[in-house]
Amino acid sequence: MKITTKILGVKDGDAIIITLQKEKKNIVMLIDSGEKSYAPRVISELENALKQFGKTAPDLIVCTHYDSDHIGGMKDIISHFVKKGSKPGKVWLHKPNPAILKLFSDADTYLQSKKKFVGKMVPMLLENSFEREGILNEAEMLIESVPQLSSLVDILNSANISIHEPFAGNKFLPDWEEIEVIGPSVLFFNSIFPHGITTDEIIKEEVYFKQMCEKKSVANAQKTACEILDQDAANKSVTKTNMASIIICINVDGEKFLFAGDADIKAFESIKDYNEKLSNIHFLKIPHHASRNNISSNIIGIMKPKIAYVSGDKYLDEEVIGCLKAHKAEVKFTRTPGVDLYFEFGS
Repeated sequence: MKITTKILGVKDGDAIIITLQKEKKNIVMLIDSGEKSYAPRVISELENALKQFGKTAPDLIVCTHYDSDHIGGMKDIISHFVKKGSKPGKVWLHKPNPAILKLFSDADTYLQSKKKFVGKMVPMLLENSFEREGILNEAEMLIESVPQLSSLVDILNSANISIHEPFAGNKFLPDWEEIEVIGPSVLFFNSIFPHGITTDEIIKEEVYFKQMCEKKSVANAQKTACEILDQDAANKSVTKTNMASIIICINVDGEKFLFAGDADIKAFESIKDYNEKLSNIHFLKIPHHASRNNISSNIIGIMKPKIAYVSGDKYLDEEVIGCLKAHKAEVKFTRTPGVDLYFEFGS
């Protein structure tokens, strides 16, 4: 069996093209799309991959979660193939739940008004204290991703493209048991977005997370990178949308290739038999662009990845890289937009 992985340089986002070959079978996958501005480039690279196998559309598209840097360009990508008359085979996506739909309703009101978060919009979406803290721009970026999710679902429905909601244990690819969804479970996902959660709760959590990502650990010559990574662990913060990321493990001749979107420590630890499922990873797409909030030295110690790839650098924390290297991982980066990372394994 052979796998090729191309992580496109789409700045601080994800767009990953994967091909798998075994015997006379092959599959072309796209995981996420990056922001909308990168859609033409993703389409071009995806078309090149498809030509190698005589295909006109990807067999599988995965939207790990609804943040704009992961699904912003997906509507344009889907539209490209629909207009050609060649629909993607399957789409994996967690549909908007009531809490997200409420957020979309508020976002839609804002986008139609084309006003900044001032005046009446502030009390509707946020407490006034958030305005005083000067972080309303972060909330604005958040709610723009929700209409992207809704419009993506709309185009999939209008094109009669089936949406499969992947949870741990689901088997949507009978010919490709090597591709396994190991997270989230239905129970974990529902615990993240419980019935009755409010728009304010989601936005406040997202904004707080953005603040936490901006706080960097202070270097300490007396501590190892792994120790620095774990310090102040109680204050690590991850958004609900990131926690709900689809986690995929691909088994290639006994070697594990892990793609986890922006999943976090709790998401990893919620995986059934996670010590076994996550052990001895050959290839790791580091979650959330190597943010310290999404991984611990314990998780890295379980994974012990041989190769670890980082997309972008806005959220990157050096102690994550240092801890990976301490566990003998070869770490590579897509810090420069337009510069891709390519990996090939198997035969």
